[in-house]
Amino acid sequence: MPGVKNLIIGLVKDNIPIWICTSSTVVKYHQKTTHLQKELFDLFDGNVVTGDDERLNGRGKPEPDIWWLGLSLLNEKLGFKDEKSKIKIDECLIFEDSVHGFKSGKAAGGFVICVPDSRQLELLTTEDIHALVGKENENGVLLDSLQDFNRRAYL
Repeated sequence: MPGVKNLIIGLVKDNIPIWICTSSTVVKYHQKTTHLQKELFDLFDGNVVTGDDERLNGRGKPEPDIWWLGLSLLNEKLGFKDEKSKIKIDECLIFEDSVHGFKSGKAAGGFVICVPDSRQLELLTTEDIHALVGKENENGVLLDSLQDFNRRAYL
């Protein structure tokens, strides 16, 4: 997706922890990302939570569980044990490209940056997507491209 490399590199430079929570199965995730592993995905702070993770008990997106699990694992990896030091879901930016994903991110309580892929746009009108996202700066924002994301506005 255009802009993703600059986004990830910028977040890493700013010491912002990054985690992946994807509806893809672990096999599909590896098929989609192996060619970019060293260039991008090795920059992430932890493991990937995939849609077939047993800990989700079949509750994938649009349920919010994948985000809560990912955040719990991130806090654990970063050594945040007490509630005061843990990253909270309402402090998280959730990047999504699908309808189920942004419903899931909103249900989890994160701020959702929606950059729908063309297949999603074929399913919904822009008004439908805006209705799902909500008011800008309330609980999400809709972008045409990750190149439009200004990380300084959200840090």
